Amino acid sequence: SSVADSAATLGGVGFAAGDRYDSSFSWWSAGAEVSYEALRVHRDGANGTDFGLFLLGSLDVQSVSRDLVNLDTGLATDAHEPVFVAEVGGGFRLGFDTRASVPLFRSIEISGKGAVGAAVPMGDGDLGGATRIEALFSGRVTESLSLFIGYRLVGLGLTGEEMGMAGSLQGVRAGFSYEF
Repeated sequence: SSVADSAATLGGVGFAAGDRYDSSFSWWSAGAEVSYEALRVHRDGANGTDFGLFLLGSLDVQSVSRDLVNLDTGLATDAHEPVFVAEVGGGFRLGFDTRASVPLFRSIEISGKGAVGAAVPMGDGDLGGATRIEALFSGRVTESLSLFIGYRLVGLGLTGEEMGMAGSLQGVRAGFSYEF
């Protein structure tokens, strides 16, 4: 729990300076992304360099939730806002053939991408905006499978049925991708 520094009201629950409160916040998403390689330059040099530019589109389902309890008065508020997010954008990929020096990976790649779009609340609410910026370092295990680690910044702004929000999340992410 924490202590309120000053008086405030959130979701209809009032807090006086010195009131103890407990809170939680959750933001999750699941989605799919498709990309089209608009330009690919391949050089058969000593390091087998590949460079490509691509366009992308993505659809996500996101859910933002918050809970807040004034421990001194017992009053509580919660809000849950499910959202569809559709984005378009582009990016680049720069890869190097590493089969001779790092047999586990066919190539290593550095990539970056960005996208902008719309956030549409699933209930009542107003259309909002969404943004995303990513930087990745990948090791291509097969022609289609890559392992990656990188950074992602995701922004969302909307006025939904239960809450309004203008914020972003950022952090390190890791995983795998499969291209076909």
